[in-house]
Amino acid sequence: MESSFAKGPGGEVASREMASREVAPAELASTEVTAAATEVAAAHEGVLAHETTTGPEIWTQAGGKGDAWVAAVGSGATFIGVATALRWRNPRILCAAVEPAGCQPLAGLIVEKTRHLLQGTSYGSVPPHWDASLMDVSLPVDDDEVEHWRQVVATREGLHVGYSAAANVCAAYGLLRSGLPVDAVVATVLCDTGLKH
Repeated sequence: MESSFAKGPGGEVASREMASREVAPAELASTEVTAAATEVAAAHEGVLAHETTTGPEIWTQAGGKGDAWVAAVGSGATFIGVATALRWRNPRILCAAVEPAGCQPLAGLIVEKTRHLLQGTSYGSVPPHWDASLMDVSLPVDDDEVEHWRQVVATREGLHVGYSAAANVCAAYGLLRSGLPVDAVVATVLCDTGLKH
């Protein structure tokens, strides 16, 4: 079976990783079970959790303000849940999905680059419960920018983040510099640590 990979210093992530976790019931019954895997990408519970917890927490921490929401998309649960919660509070909030340059299926572009640093994001396909109406724009980031921002966040803020979190900061910074008002509030999440990198 041929696979596409997202390459990072910590290893490779197969684009078909989630589909490969499915096991036929008969096969499962004849095997000793020593671990269990969840179908995270298709589980709506993740969306609901972020809609009812993360989104309201961001709104509260931002003082009841929010001009934009920026996040890389893996399963889509964080992006969709938070976007839903923030749009309920501010229907005009800009919701931007962060995707690796050359691997922007959410933007409707042909995937030209299957190897990128953003592990756990952009598997080259649209997540099962994706709601395109919540995405206003796709913000591409390239590997060099992401590596730069990972170093910036570490040296300036003292936070050892991973590539997905660095991509979020990179895209949020770019969005802020794109012509938003000086006092704009752009929210994102630092969704992974640098412990694997």
